[in-house]
Amino acid sequence: MTRREAFALSAAVASLNLAQSRTASAQTGKPAWGNWVTHVDTTNSAARMAEALKTADTGAAVLFDRMVLTLQGRDPGYLARSAALAGHFPIKLPPEYPLNGFGMIVRGSVSKTPDSDAILTMSIGGDIRVQSWSRTSRVVDVRTKQEVDRVKTYDFDLTCFSGEANLAVGNPPTWPALPPLSLSLGLTARRRTVDEELLFEVSSLEFFILAMPTGQRN
Repeated sequence: MTRREAFALSAAVASLNLAQSRTASAQTGKPAWGNWVTHVDTTNSAARMAEALKTADTGAAVLFDRMVLTLQGRDPGYLARSAALAGHFPIKLPPEYPLNGFGMIVRGSVSKTPDSDAILTMSIGGDIRVQSWSRTSRVVDVRTKQEVDRVKTYDFDLTCFSGEANLAVGNPPTWPALPPLSLSLGLTARRRTVDEELLFEVSSLEFFILAMPTGQRN
């Protein structure tokens, strides 16, 4: 599967999940999202999370303008950097809501020279995903002795899913409250020498409920 095909599949799966969650909400009622509680915020992005939750339905989208790491210049003190956003928010589901879990999509790009690398970690609920962009070999034109395509850019569109269930207990049945939904993003980058450069940016985040509407379960 090509990178473009993987992006398309990711978008299609997310779209289907959102459609199913909206159908589930129409059958049982809408979820209620609580306020964002910040654990770590090194890029002053928490306000964007809080604002997105105010208008969340079965999901929410956040556009970032400060979730960026840059390594460049001659200062040897800037050979490595990191950034993080982490927190949680409560979520209350209607009784009998057919919850399957929660998902998130993170989009952005990494532009880097060969002797630099970057790592993205993303988590939601009880699951985590890690994506890395490792150091690569230099390509030199044998005729000109010049380096070719020194800076390469990698766009990413990554997903992470956490399985959860809204289970009833007792008779007559009651539905205990769910634990808070935690969410985190972590960016780390480094370069071997001051001759290397790297730009690492997360441009957007989407998080959403996964549900299977009544009548679609096996």
